[in-house]
Amino acid sequence: MKDWEDIIKERQLSRKAELPESDWNDFLSRKASHDLAVKRRRRFITAAISVPAAAAVLLLLFLMPFKTVVPDNQISQNEQSESQITTDSLANETDSITIEKPQVEIVQVKPEVKPEPKPVDSRMVARNTSSVKGRVYDFDSAEPMYSAAVMIYQINGADTTYIGGASTDENGEFVIGNLKPGNYVASTRFMGYDDTDRNFTIRPGEELSDIGNISVRGGRMLSEIAVNAIVAKVQMVRDSVMFNSAAYRLPEGESVEDLIRKLPGVQIDSAGNITVNGKSISRILVNGKEFFARDTTKNLTQLTAEMIEKVKAYEKNSDLSRQTGIDDGREETLLDLHPSKKELRKARRAERKRKRKDALLNDPFASK
Repeated sequence: MKDWEDIIKERQLSRKAELPESDWNDFLSRKASHDLAVKRRRRFITAAISVPAAAAVLLLLFLMPFKTVVPDNQISQNEQSESQITTDSLANETDSITIEKPQVEIVQVKPEVKPEPKPVDSRMVARNTSSVKGRVYDFDSAEPMYSAAVMIYQINGADTTYIGGASTDENGEFVIGNLKPGNYVASTRFMGYDDTDRNFTIRPGEELSDIGNISVRGGRMLSEIAVNAIVAKVQMVRDSVMFNSAAYRLPEGESVEDLIRKLPGVQIDSAGNITVNGKSISRILVNGKEFFARDTTKNLTQLTAEMIEKVKAYEKNSDLSRQTGIDDGREETLLDLHPSKKELRKARRAERKRKRKDALLNDPFASK
C-alpha cells in the first residue's frame, strides 16, 4: 500500500509533464509560499494556546497557600501555652464581671383616637352661591304662566354670558341657583308672547334674591300676511322667449291682443300680422296645439288677458322637415299661449258640455 506522500509526488510528476516549465516553476513557488504560511499559522496557534495555559498555571501557583513544616514537639508546646492563656484570661474576665439587674421602665401608651369628620352642611356650601326667584304672569289676565322659559345671563360689560335657566311651575314661580355676586338679566320667553327682560343684582352674602313679578304681554296676531314678489317680464328658456303676463298690468277685461301688444319686441300691424323681433308669426298655438284656424286676430280679441298665464315665442322646423327628417332650412316662428290651470279647467268643462250638446242635436234619442 502506497504512502500518501508517494501519491502526492506521483501527482506532481504527472502534472509537471503536462505543464510547461514556466508554469511548473510558478506552481512550485506558490506551493512553497503556501506551505510556509501553513507552518506560521500552526506556530501561532500553538503559541496562542500555550501562553494562556502558562498564565493559568502561574495564577494557580500564586493562589495556593504555602505550608511550613513544624516539629511535633513545638506544636504540642504551643498548644499547651495557648490553652493556659485562654484559661487565665477567662478566669480574669469572670472575676471582673458583675451581674446587674435589668431596669425595666413601663410606659403606658394611650391609643391615638382620630376625631370623626364632621358632616358638611349643605347650607354652608350654599352660602358661597346665591339663588334668584320670581313669578311670571299674564299682563292682561293676571294669571300665572305655566312652563314659561326663564334664562339667566350674567352681564360682563357689553357682553352677556348664559348661566342657567328653568321653567315656571303651575303657580308661575321659578328658582334658579348657583349664582355668584354680580349683575344679571332674567329673560322670559313664551310662545305667542313678547320677550321680557328684567335686570337684577346679587350682592355679596345675599342668599336669595327675589326679583318679584314679571308680566308678559301677548304678541300681536296678524290676520293676513301679504307677500309681494317681483315677477320677471321676460325669461329665456332654452331656445324660447317666455313672457309672464302677470308682470304686465292691464285693465280688467282686456283682450289677449292687448296683452300681446304690450310684450317687448312684439308688434301687430293694421292687417293683424304679428312679428316677434322682426320675424313674422305663422301660427298661434294654445299649449302647443292648434286652436285658431283662420282668423287669428278675431279670436285674440275674443279671449281675455286674465286667461293667459304665459306667452312663449320660439322657432320650429317646417312640417316637411319633420316628416322627412331632412333640414330644408325653412323654420317658422310660433306663438304659444299658456292659459292658467283655472282657465283650463273651465275650458274642459265647456268642451264637455259642447260635445254633449252636439251629440243631442245629432241624435235626439241618445241618453244624457
